Amino acid sequence: MKLTCANISLDEIAPIEKMGIEAIENGDAVFDFTEVTKADSAMLALLLQWIRKSKSKGLVPEIKNMPEGMWSLARLYGVRELLRPYCQKH
Repeated sequence: MKLTCANISLDEIAPIEKMGIEAIENGDAVFDFTEVTKADSAMLALLLQWIRKSKSKGLVPEIKNMPEGMWSLARLYGVRELLRPYCQKH
């Protein structure tokens, strides 16, 4: 699933959450952040949820081009190592 919002915050998270769940239900566990320049902790939490849901469906999650700011938040919140196995970068 390719995320197409440049900036993702709590205000935009509901429709993005729905898109991600639909993608996972359809067997797509690749989360491409190429077009995302900025995302807050709400997106980070949602990404962790998507990883859990993907794995519960027997899929192997893959995170592509996660924004640097999100990567910094992951380090700040102590979840970087949870994301690292699924990241194409870092």
